[in-house]
This record gives sequence, structure tokens and C-alpha cells, in this order.
Amino acid sequence: MRNTHGSASMQLQNHVAGQHLSSIPAPGPRYVGVMQPVNQEVLAMQAEFFRVLANPKRLMILALLAKREMSVGEIVEALDSKLANISQHMRVLRDQNVVARRKEGQVVFYRLGDQRLMDACHLIREILLGDLRRRGRIATGAAPDDAAAV
Repeated sequence: MRNTHGSASMQLQNHVAGQHLSSIPAPGPRYVGVMQPVNQEVLAMQAEFFRVLANPKRLMILALLAKREMSVGEIVEALDSKLANISQHMRVLRDQNVVARRKEGQVVFYRLGDQRLMDACHLIREILLGDLRRRGRIATGAAPDDAAAV
């Protein structure tokens, strides 16, 4: 069976930037069904960004960095992981500008690239916890940060 949709990159190659527009709901807490055009290239970038975040270990790293800047060694210790594994995750996060880094001598420190990312993560977690509550899979009093309750 042939894939008639093609990959996002193939679709981008077939459309001049800004020429092929789709309509999706406008984001925001006051969503009233307003539609706004979105460039396919922006949607492809967003999908890639979400792919980078679609890893539990990377989300744990972001939760640590939301509290404070940390060295790679501190992240390795906090997550009880191997240096090579954390370094690989940090490269993926850095390539997508999710985290920023600075060097102090031989030590590399990481911080969130944009604090608003954690607002988005908390909102998504609240949505997921709400769904679990509706299905009776989690206590109604659980807070959004109750990851252990899930």
C-alpha cells in the first residue's frame, strides 16, 4: 500500500514556504473556535519539537533544569544514569534549542532555553491528569506534579 500523504519533509519540498496554508484552531486559554492559517513548515517544526520532547528521560531532565542550572555530572547523578546516555539526550535537546549551555573550565552547565516550555509541560500534564481522573485511574486530589500517582 502506497503512502499518499508522504513525509513532512517531502510535503515541504513540494510547497513554496507560505504558499500552502492550513487552518488549525488558534491556541490560548480563551479558545473560541477562531481559525488561523499556519504554514506547513511551522507545523513540521512543531512536530519535530514534540518528537524531541517525547522521551521520558528528556522530560525528567527538563524537570530538573526547571529548578536550576545544572552540570552534566549533576544531571547524571540525579537521574542515576550513565554519562554517555545523558550526553546523548543533552545533544538532542541542545540541537532543538530546548536547553542552553555554558562552559566553566571543563564543566558544562545546562539551563532551559525558554522557561515557557515548563508552562507548556505543566499544562499538558494537567490535561492528562484530568483525563485519568475522568476515567477513575487517579485520585481527584492529585496535583499536576504527582508523577508518581500516574
